[in-house]
Amino acid sequence: MTDATLLTDGSLPAVRLERTLVDPPEVIDITLTGEVLEVDEPRLLVYTWGDETLRFELSADGAGTRLVLVDELPAGAAARNAAGWDRCLDSLAGTTTPDPWSARFDVYVAAFEPAIGPQEGPPPGYKG
Repeated sequence: MTDATLLTDGSLPAVRLERTLVDPPEVIDITLTGEVLEVDEPRLLVYTWGDETLRFELSADGAGTRLVLVDELPAGAAARNAAGWDRCLDSLAGTTTPDPWSARFDVYVAAFEPAIGPQEGPPPGYKG
């Protein structure tokens, strides 16, 4: 796991996560539902989803791919989303960690609250 980084230099805060994938960029398919703002295949996808703007960047990293995700979002959702994206990107990268979502969330709350304020808990109906 690579910890998410909080970015506060834009109009909204953002969380940045990075993973290394074994496949080269040409074979990675990111298909999402939302309003696509920018596409530079096969390296970049930027789109909106609700109040968020998500940016997926792919670049060659040896024989594999470096995936960088930047999620620009409402301040209160930063810790929750960082913990969720950690889990999703770990699965995509083929790595598993014993940390439950709640443990990651607690780490991000402690890191992010001093900079951007109170963090929202899990979404309604979350059972993880």
